[in-house]
Amino acid sequence: MTSRRQLGLGVEWLVEVPGLPCPPPKAGPAAAGYAAVKLLEERARLLRPGFLTGADLEGTARVCRLVSGVPLAIELAARWVRSARPAAAARERAATTFTISEVYWVRDEHLAVLPSSIRSLNEAERAGELDLTVRAQAGLGMVLGTAGFRRHARRHIRAARAAAERTGNPITVCWVGIMSALHGMGAGDWAAVDAGTARALAMRDETPMYRWADELLLASAVAWYLAGRHERAAAAAAEGMAAGAGRRDPVVHLWGLLVLMETTLRTDPGDPVLPGWHSEAVRLLPKANRVDAARAHVVAARLHLAAGRSEQAWQAVRAADDLVGAGPSFEQYALEAHAGVPEICLELLELGGEHPGPAELRATAAGSARRLRRYARRFPMAMPRALVCLGWSAWLDGRTRGARRTWARAAREAERLRMPYELARAHEELGRHLAAGQRSPLGLDGPEHRERAIAGFRAIGCGTGTRSLPGLPVRT
Repeated sequence: MTSRRQLGLGVEWLVEVPGLPCPPPKAGPAAAGYAAVKLLEERARLLRPGFLTGADLEGTARVCRLVSGVPLAIELAARWVRSARPAAAARERAATTFTISEVYWVRDEHLAVLPSSIRSLNEAERAGELDLTVRAQAGLGMVLGTAGFRRHARRHIRAARAAAERTGNPITVCWVGIMSALHGMGAGDWAAVDAGTARALAMRDETPMYRWADELLLASAVAWYLAGRHERAAAAAAEGMAAGAGRRDPVVHLWGLLVLMETTLRTDPGDPVLPGWHSEAVRLLPKANRVDAARAHVVAARLHLAAGRSEQAWQAVRAADDLVGAGPSFEQYALEAHAGVPEICLELLELGGEHPGPAELRATAAGSARRLRRYARRFPMAMPRALVCLGWSAWLDGRTRGARRTWARAAREAERLRMPYELARAHEELGRHLAAGQRSPLGLDGPEHRERAIAGFRAIGCGTGTRSLPGLPVRT
């Protein structure tokens, strides 16, 4: 009999199972003989018969070293050959030749986190520590979901949640709740968020890990905000903000403040408390991480835009764009940072004006929309917003039929994910861009789409659509 956990038997033999041997840096042709390299090539060929590691042994060896030779991590890495994006230099090679550098486009953070998560789970199980095992399994599930292995992620998260219930340890329950909230948020599975956080929120006051308790509350607030439960999101954000301020924790304080501002901008964009909240957020920015700082600049840009200050809005959105960076982030709660940049740029393009120049605006809008689409491929809950932005961009480029088809896709995706705000936004765009008597790919005319948009916004506490700013007429 074998077991991954120590049983404490007198006749028990403990056998350590290390990772497969990996080639050292600059091993040259000798790298092909290492077991880790052979396993990666073998598994990759099952998915893509033309895959070759010999053309790029150093890249192959680097992947094996980054995952520490862990067989499961190597097999997971090999599966990414399905999403290969050949580099320009590789196009000169034969069509049947694919190398590891060409296919492994996921950032190194995945490679660094995934094997450590697997090792943590293995070590906890061998030590017989149930609480550590449950926390490691929940963390591994969240990492797998970020890497795109959603079916495996759901299995690990559910198992961890069930085991956490048995432990009754408030620290473990709280940690599993955070991982459940982040995974469910990224996947757009709001039922999973509720199921994963209900017990944890009930035990939140019992855990001595105050930061974890606050992060659980704020992660739940972001999920409720994305699901259109604005009143609940605002209450949780206000509680988290107060807790952060009381404990002098600027990270928690700012996170709660940002969720509260993002929610208020949807439900009551004219609320006079918003400028004061923004000033408070600016004071906390030196302690903020990159994503939260980008979210704060997006909020500032929306406030400037609503007040008619186009130049200040452009400066704020440029700062947000620089903070987000060229590639999409790995944070599930960063949707507003990713979606806000193209939305504000496209809004400025429609409003017109001399500042900023349309060429720079269009370039920023196009680049940030592509980044948002990549973010949505990682986290499905971002897909409706990405499609709304892509349709908007297509319309401004004169591709009217493509724009309507994209907005129709956004509506269907938002309905599937049960995201009422994004559904109302898609109907709003279709209603604004259909001529009299014209019907959308959904079979509705302009007035019908506008009626659905108004009803959708009102159902979630938003008095008007986001595009009802002065000077923004209906485009047909």
